[in-house]
Amino acid sequence: MLTALAVYLVESGEVDGVLQVGVSSENPLLNDVSFNTTREQIVASSGSRYGPTAPLRDIRAMLDSGRRFAFIGKPCDVATLRNLARVDPRVETQIPCMLAMFCGGSPSIVATYNIVRRFGEDHRDVDEFRYRGHGWPGPTYVRTRQGREHRQSYDETWFSNLTYELMFRCKICADGTGEHADVVAGDCWVMDNGKPSHREAGDGWNMHIARTVRGRQLIEDAIVAGYLHEEPFTVAELEAMHDDHGTKKRSVLWRLAGLALTAQPFPDHGALRVVQAGLAASWRERWTAFRGTLARSLKRRNRESPVTSGTFAPDTTTS
Repeated sequence: MLTALAVYLVESGEVDGVLQVGVSSENPLLNDVSFNTTREQIVASSGSRYGPTAPLRDIRAMLDSGRRFAFIGKPCDVATLRNLARVDPRVETQIPCMLAMFCGGSPSIVATYNIVRRFGEDHRDVDEFRYRGHGWPGPTYVRTRQGREHRQSYDETWFSNLTYELMFRCKICADGTGEHADVVAGDCWVMDNGKPSHREAGDGWNMHIARTVRGRQLIEDAIVAGYLHEEPFTVAELEAMHDDHGTKKRSVLWRLAGLALTAQPFPDHGALRVVQAGLAASWRERWTAFRGTLARSLKRRNRESPVTSGTFAPDTTTS
């Protein structure tokens, strides 16, 4: 979905290019930021990258260049741009479209190296690493320079590695669904007995939400131009497919309460309706979120270590 919109924006002349994240050219386990101006470059940067990235590290230089561009990033990245627009009017004029994906949180880079270790490989031998691909949702895929290939399912990757390496700041995030973006997109999961299934299902579908007038116009223009095919989709279907985002948002207020009780700093979520969502939580959701955060705070486990910021230097042995 986001790739199609990015290609449309470039090929229609709406923007000069797209600022987005892709695989690092120096290390296939890491991510990098690129300014893409062609269909080929944009497609090469498509796909999920579940690891730390700083897509706005050169944003002032980009604005200084005078170029007009679209941005694709996590919901928190888009929120940062919206805040920057309050003090720098160039953001509004030079970045006409801000696109985001549904986000469950950013795992530490440690999780990525652990996946490689689990396959019994040395990270220095990895030639290609895809968190998802070759299908939908697509298995995690590793290929070494020696030609060895390894795969594991989406669930095996997320529920044995990435979930347990989520940065704590992501656990108190109130916006996993891109409320500040013009358009946000996510997986349109196959449903089995009313629950989302991550079984392989071919090419797959994305769902989208146009959150601004600009975003709605972008979707309509892309459909008319033949870049997108759209079918009806309801809010009820969205809630069923991504119920984890609802659960997480309802828990934020009670996690913040755990931080406040132990005199720990916590973010101001502004107009993201944290109190309203928290009051809609069940008593079990409230207690679970509060107790877990309180325990982490008392043990000082809610402070990010250096490895979560992308500075992790893996050892030179294979475990």
